[in-house]
Amino acid sequence: MIDFSPLWLIVPAFAKDVSAVSGFLKNHKWFLQNAGHILIKMSATQDSTKNEKEVPLGTTFIWQSDTSVYDAWNQGIEYLEGIAFGDDRYVAFMGIDDCLSMEFISQASSLINREPRLDIIYGDTIHRYRGMTFRRTAPKVSRLFNADSYTFDIGHPGVLNRWELVKGRRFDCSLKLAADLDFYIGISQAQTVQAKKVDSIQAVVGSEGISNTPSAKLIYECEWNAIEQKRGVSIDRHRSWAFIAGLIARSPRLFEVIRVIVWKFRQMLQRSRNHGS
Repeated sequence: MIDFSPLWLIVPAFAKDVSAVSGFLKNHKWFLQNAGHILIKMSATQDSTKNEKEVPLGTTFIWQSDTSVYDAWNQGIEYLEGIAFGDDRYVAFMGIDDCLSMEFISQASSLINREPRLDIIYGDTIHRYRGMTFRRTAPKVSRLFNADSYTFDIGHPGVLNRWELVKGRRFDCSLKLAADLDFYIGISQAQTVQAKKVDSIQAVVGSEGISNTPSAKLIYECEWNAIEQKRGVSIDRHRSWAFIAGLIARSPRLFEVIRVIVWKFRQMLQRSRNHGS
């Protein structure tokens, strides 16, 4: 049996997500059966009278009001700061519709045993949208941790973060969509980050949340500008494409049509590459 006891998942579940909690726990039964830990951060308005007999071993529920997913993750960090928690543990920030890969966690656990001082462990991600999927391939060396011109070139759901790296830090809740980028830039500015990629699928993530709505393109650009001013850094992105995307986003119907076309093209291109290899 592989021991996942050093690993914790912090997962917010809002009022609309109550029915999805059991599905998330079922999808990660393998993780709990190997001594992994899942912290479900429920909203204070949700039912807190859950029968403890129904809670799988290794699962912790906390009920507390929050303002956003970033606030919920902050509350998860705060909870873990209040218990006996060694610096050699690892935490992953996830959404209720994300699904961690057993292969990734198994390989990452073996890697931790060989290189116990690693700060960040990540892999590739599979993104889903309307029955379509594509694999986002993360680079061997992420520019999120190793460059002055930062870019979020890895999918963050399921990334394993060494607790020593995370404790005492918080996501900036004044940011609606880019607080995760700001969080990691802050870490990389404060210290040298030892990150390593595992050559497997890290997680399957949904692509139908707020970060993929038409208005998100406009919000991202504003928040990236704010982060650049706040951190004194440059965030690498195609500004002309961001401008065009912002214009398209003003017409939600056109945005959705173009988005479906782009997804179909991505899927077709990936199938062609897979067939060629």
